[in-house]
Amino acid sequence: MSSVSHLTKEQAASIVDFLRTAGRLKRVPRAGWVRRGVPAVESVADHSLRVAMAAIATAATTNKNSATNKDQLVETVDL
Repeated sequence: MSSVSHLTKEQAASIVDFLRTAGRLKRVPRAGWVRRGVPAVESVADHSLRVAMAAIATAATTNKNSATNKDQLVETVDL
């Protein structure tokens, strides 16, 4: 496992800021569902996690010798 001790204070602060912003997505409902009047909609974070897990599962079942497949999945998911 790599060490994070090589990060500058600015880099560490940037990572913390990103994680705080990502954490707030738990409280942001999916706008399309809200506009359509769907009750009890999932959050942006819920949806993003499920999409990421689908990409990981799909990548795990594709050609394991092909980094391109995994790269294409990440680009398609736009994470």
